[in-house]
Amino acid sequence: MIAYLGRYTHRVAISNNRIIDADGGVVVFSWKDYSDGNRQKVMRVTPVEFIRRFLMHVLPKGFRKIRHYGILASRDKLARISLCKKLTQTVFSVTKVAMTPLERLRKMLGADFDICPCCGIGHLARGSPDNAIA
Repeated sequence: MIAYLGRYTHRVAISNNRIIDADGGVVVFSWKDYSDGNRQKVMRVTPVEFIRRFLMHVLPKGFRKIRHYGILASRDKLARISLCKKLTQTVFSVTKVAMTPLERLRKMLGADFDICPCCGIGHLARGSPDNAIA
């Protein structure tokens, strides 16, 4: 079970290289003791205790694993980025240009998605399924 879970531990609770051994009813892994000068230590626990500790790091449904904080936090993000650019004397524009999703794709990829992919001449019409030709 530990070997199976080990393949899925990347950036969750423990990296694969920290699991030293999982044999004979004992899981052995390394950990960093911050209260003892950041020294690397080894801990031996039962598989049930290891899984209990591992599951404490699994996020509940609806939570995000990666969150933005600091200057990239959502609240007042534009004001903080503007301040950063002002302090670094970076020229910038605060105005946002409203673009449709199709315009964004065209700008990012440089492709015209209104052109028919079959003939390359006609323009595609986007509409509701009621307008579709049977």
